[in-house]
Amino acid sequence: MTPNRREGHGFQRQPLPRLRPAVHEMIGRRLRLHYEELQQQPLPGRLAALMRELEAAAEEPAEPRRG
Repeated sequence: MTPNRREGHGFQRQPLPRLRPAVHEMIGRRLRLHYEELQQQPLPGRLAALMRELEAAAEEPAEPRRG
C-alpha cells in the first residue's frame, strides 16, 4: 500500500529556493502593475449593488437594541 499524501506520509516539503533581489523587484513591479490595472476596472454589477446596499445601511441610524 502506498502512503497517502493527505496524511502526510511519504511526502517531505522541500525548502524554497532563495531568489535574487532583482527577481523580487521584478515580481513586485509586475504585481503593482497588475493591481493598478484591476483598480481601473469597474466592479461587476452584483458586487456594485451589494456595495451600494452596504453604504446605505451604514448611513441609516442604528435602531436601539431591545433586551
